Amino acid sequence: MAVDPQSEGRNTLLVLAQFCPKCSEDDNHQSEALETALHAKALKEAERFGLKLEVVHTGQSRAVQMDSQIQEVIKTAAEALELRTRKLSSGAGHDAQILAKFTPSGMILVPSVAGISHSPRELTNWGDCINGANALLHSVINLANLLH
Repeated sequence: MAVDPQSEGRNTLLVLAQFCPKCSEDDNHQSEALETALHAKALKEAERFGLKLEVVHTGQSRAVQMDSQIQEVIKTAAEALELRTRKLSSGAGHDAQILAKFTPSGMILVPSVAGISHSPRELTNWGDCINGANALLHSVINLANLLH
């Protein structure tokens, strides 16, 4: 909390709060529906307590599809290394999400211990990190061979 220097009253406080909902959702329509519902609930609660609510959007990540050819190259490289693969939707914001707007992109995800991800408790076994790095290396080599 910070005192509002523009205030006429001694008991008037300006309260700033930052709320960053993270929605692991690959459907943009569902993400928008969640945002709308959260905003409506926040407005209702602000009114209930006689507060003013101002929402300032500072950024938004939109779900994007990864390039099917890149994904196939990654799958082929992983299978050549005798690694198990499965296609899944990440839903989280990644560099590939931004890059996909400009260039064909794909992602290699490695398993986290106990499935915990995007948390301070996240842990990935070194063997899985090495497998992911090798899948990336072989994918890049295979992509380079496709271009020549």
